[in-house]
Amino acid sequence: PTLDPLDSLPALSPTLLFFSLFLSLFYTHAHTFIPMPKSPSAIERACNYEEAAQIQPTNHPSLLTTREAVDEFCALLKAAEAAAGSRSPSSPFPNLQIPVEWIIDICDEQNGWFIGTAYAYMEKVGDNGKVQGFLHVVVPDQNNPTWSGNVQVEYRSLRLLECCDKPSQALFTEIVRQSLVPVDWHVEWCDPVPIGEEE
Repeated sequence: PTLDPLDSLPALSPTLLFFSLFLSLFYTHAHTFIPMPKSPSAIERACNYEEAAQIQPTNHPSLLTTREAVDEFCALLKAAEAAAGSRSPSSPFPNLQIPVEWIIDICDEQNGWFIGTAYAYMEKVGDNGKVQGFLHVVVPDQNNPTWSGNVQVEYRSLRLLECCDKPSQALFTEIVRQSLVPVDWHVEWCDPVPIGEEE
């Protein structure tokens, strides 16, 4: 006779069976029951001067945020919100396109980089609960378009080079600041020798 390995297991009571099934479902779908904390978006951070002032990088003047820049961006945000309508609880800034004019570098599938112009910034909440930024990009610009589309703000495929409009400067600076990676490198450098004065 053939023995079934399940025959040697003790019989499970209906209560224990129900409890183990509940635990299995809970751990599998815990993210649907427990709201995950959402990190502030770049838009929210760009409007918070007090928070930005606490982390001002003193050795990077180009990343400093002024009260005037934050106020101008908040006015731009209010105008964009009025055009988009009311907010939805599922997304911090749904259907919101903030007009910008930024010079960017964009990467293609062959790892080649091209100059482009970003004309709008948007945010969406991903499946992991994190806010993701997107730019509407035209290569090279609206006067001579060869390609256009929405590109995620991600350092491996997009680089911010220059902000060409003053109202979105605070947002541009905040996105650049969030992209900084702390390092601990020992470096050596020397002053360049003018041509013709080499020893």
